[in-house]
Amino acid sequence: MAGQPPKERRKSKRAPLELTVTFQVQGQMEKTTTINASSRGFFVRTSNALPVGTTIPFTLEHSGLGGLFKIVGRIVHIMEERSGGAGMGVEIKQIAPNQDPQFDAYRSMIEKAHTKK
Repeated sequence: MAGQPPKERRKSKRAPLELTVTFQVQGQMEKTTTINASSRGFFVRTSNALPVGTTIPFTLEHSGLGGLFKIVGRIVHIMEERSGGAGMGVEIKQIAPNQDPQFDAYRSMIEKAHTKK
C-alpha cells in the first residue's frame, strides 16, 4: 500500500556496534567502522561501496573480540550518502577457520549492545 514503510527483510535484530573493518576495494585496503551489527551481518561506513552481490573477505577488529575476526561477506545493499553517511550492508557468508572464539565474542558483543538500548 502507498505510504506504508517497506517490509523488514532482516532475519536478525541489529544493534549499534562500532567495530574496525578492513577490506579491499580496487586493489586498495580500506579501513573503516561498522555502524551496527547482527549475528548475520553488519553495516559498514564507506564511500567506496562495492556492487550488490560482491563477495569478499573482511577483517573485523575490536578489543572485545580477542583477536582479529576474519569472515567472507556478501554485499546485500548499498546506502548512498545521506545524513547517516554512505555505506553497505554485509551478510556474513563464511567464517575463517579457527575463528569460533571470535564469532562467539562477536555475538556476545551484539547481545550486550541490545541490553544497553
